[in-house]
Amino acid sequence: MNPKFFDRTRFDHIGVVTEEKHGEENFVDSTRVWGTNPRQHPANVEYLRYESDTPVTGPIRHQPHVAYRGDSVDEAIKGHEILLEPFDVADGFVRDRKSTRLNFSHTDISRMPS
Repeated sequence: MNPKFFDRTRFDHIGVVTEEKHGEENFVDSTRVWGTNPRQHPANVEYLRYESDTPVTGPIRHQPHVAYRGDSVDEAIKGHEILLEPFDVADGFVRDRKSTRLNFSHTDISRMPS
């Protein structure tokens, strides 16, 4: 598979940056963000509410993203500009036994996590 293209047939969720609280949120200390579980939204939307002291900057901090499931984060990000290295949010959210969630904010720029 060409490294600039990836399998978009396994949609996972859409991530939307917000300043308002949306339902039950979980806090991710490493990125200082509150996030909702997209499985609890009828359209698989994940809301992200960043704290003012978040280390996340640039497009990741301000733009929405689309996440797909894939077999390997390492393979999927080859050839892409990495804006934020992959990391586990909780319980293997980015890297788990069943699949990997891959977040892409643009077709040629990849981003992790959601």
